[in-house]
Amino acid sequence: WSPDSHLLLFGFVRGEIHIYDFKLNYIGPIHIFCIRDGVPSAEIAGIEWYDGRNGLMSMNSKSLVICYESGAMQLMSREDDPSPIILDVDMHVASVKWNDNGSMLAVAGYQATGDKTHNFIHFYSPWGEHLRSLKVTGKSIADCAWEAHSLRLVIAIDNFIYFANCRLDYKWCYIQDTVIYSFYTCTRPEHIVVFWNTKTNEVHYRYVRNLLALGGYSSYCCIGSFVERALPSANNTLTDTHVILLCNSIGVTIESKYIPFQPIHICVTQSYAIIAAKSLVFIWGISGFIGSQMVKKQPYEKFIQIDDPATVRHGDELQLSLMANLDGMETEDPITSLCGSDKWIFVARLSGLVLRYSLPACTLMEKIECQFRINKIALNSITTLMSIIDTNGNCMLIDMESKEPREDIANFKKSDVWSVVWANDLPDSFAIMEKTKISFVRGTEVEEAVPCSGYICDYNNLQVKVVMLDEIMKMHVKGIQAPSSDYITIYDNKLLRDMKIACEKLPLEQVSSLIEKDPHPQLWRALAEEALNHLDIKVAEHAFVKIHDYYGLQFLRRLQQFQGEQFKRAEIAAFLKQDDEVEKIYVHMDR
Repeated sequence: WSPDSHLLLFGFVRGEIHIYDFKLNYIGPIHIFCIRDGVPSAEIAGIEWYDGRNGLMSMNSKSLVICYESGAMQLMSREDDPSPIILDVDMHVASVKWNDNGSMLAVAGYQATGDKTHNFIHFYSPWGEHLRSLKVTGKSIADCAWEAHSLRLVIAIDNFIYFANCRLDYKWCYIQDTVIYSFYTCTRPEHIVVFWNTKTNEVHYRYVRNLLALGGYSSYCCIGSFVERALPSANNTLTDTHVILLCNSIGVTIESKYIPFQPIHICVTQSYAIIAAKSLVFIWGISGFIGSQMVKKQPYEKFIQIDDPATVRHGDELQLSLMANLDGMETEDPITSLCGSDKWIFVARLSGLVLRYSLPACTLMEKIECQFRINKIALNSITTLMSIIDTNGNCMLIDMESKEPREDIANFKKSDVWSVVWANDLPDSFAIMEKTKISFVRGTEVEEAVPCSGYICDYNNLQVKVVMLDEIMKMHVKGIQAPSSDYITIYDNKLLRDMKIACEKLPLEQVSSLIEKDPHPQLWRALAEEALNHLDIKVAEHAFVKIHDYYGLQFLRRLQQFQGEQFKRAEIAAFLKQDDEVEKIYVHMDR
């Protein structure tokens, strides 16, 4: 059935598909582009129509999939779509299923190599982009089905049923204590972009039509979307273009830039917004803040055609070149991820090639060849290490300072990884998400994993902030608009956890000596807080001196002027911003 119940599609043994109306009047055949002319017959593996009950990702999203057992597949926006997306999934297909909001398609099947059979589920976007592959044990895969919120998948293999957790790739980012994420519903045509300050719990909303990409850093967020904009032309026709909006942490637009190609990946640094299509990289110099004053920098716009690394254009030359060569943007080796700093851009391609460009010259400095298909890349804070996740979920590290040919660091490899976030203050430390667990890594040593089903916002001061985006999306489905602080969780790494345990078991002076061996400002802060709770002024003073906390030292001097333990504890609670505890102490004292 079609989503509006007006049409029926009938699939026949030889692979033809016919269209009938709801009264069973024949309308015509569907033009099958994915099967070559002259093929005698093709068994249909599935005809699936996303019903649209939870909205569409964009106005041009594909919602009808036709797949044959041979692996030939086409994605269509409607039954008479003149330009479907043609794919070959390169396996014998058993089943195809849309998830609950049409943002992902699961294709289940198997590959036979000699006497062995390997079962796979490939995940695709509505535009036919390969997102991830899941290898499943067993002999013969038969079917798969999504859970109501698309967070789990049930798979039928032989006489067994398997359950798989799915980590959805939401459009979201984190800047200045603010989680920025998007969702869409069937009740309105736009994406709803939510700017949620996790400290004040203040929420701002912005409505964006056809949201395509989102990225942020420091105090900036970039939103990429599809628009129709009238451009000067001979026949005054509308030209489909896209816009990049540079916003602050409450969703107010600071600058905007129209571009004539689809933004797929966005990376923001302190000075640049880097936008990538399948084979194009556009570098846009963004404005900066100094205090409350906005400083307008010299206009900077450059464009890199990655299939032709020598091609670097800027300004009006960029716009004219793009408009003249839009048809040449397609590539067999598309960009899958990018990351960068104010000095470097790293562009990862599906084949495993990573290109390194210098900034601001945009000169190609290095090609790094990996022997796997790349899904995501990320850099540490000083651009000396890079993490790479391949399409099968394996995570490797590459030393960017090595003078030898680039190789992954041999004694580190993790499987089933879907996210890596580097620490802001420790260049050799990062947090990884594997399945439904979070692990901390320092160097190549992996700490014991802790159960976690959230998305990593930030890794700073030996703590990881995690947001439960899955639960937030469920909340919006129920009609609740504003998230609460319950959806934020803080995880301490082993160093900080061990210090807190030591404070409970050892004298604070001994804990101070232990911190001296492996110091970190956050350890001294935690020790100072623990010392204040024990009214140990000497240890607290030593800790404040170590982190040059003049305000803390002034507080200790003032604290010694108070008489009575309860008064001191009330002042300490106020200093630590524990307002409820202050009120509780004064009520107990009848004050």
